[in-house]
Amino acid sequence: MGSNIAMDARLDIHAWGFWEPQRAALFDVGVFHPNADCYRDKELDQIYRNHENEKRRLYSRITLNIEQGILHP
Repeated sequence: MGSNIAMDARLDIHAWGFWEPQRAALFDVGVFHPNADCYRDKELDQIYRNHENEKRRLYSRITLNIEQGILHP
């Protein structure tokens, strides 16, 4: 499975100048229940890392396109 390349794929928040002037900051909000049965055998930092890696994998192409100026805020 690769990047999310659907035409309607987007991140939740696109903030201009959030970290640096004249630079885009991209955020995707996710919610999970750390006490769910599926996370029973995992440490909290591992759960966060897994979610972060999945988001990066799904949205890497769209974030690169935004940074290259293909998509506009």
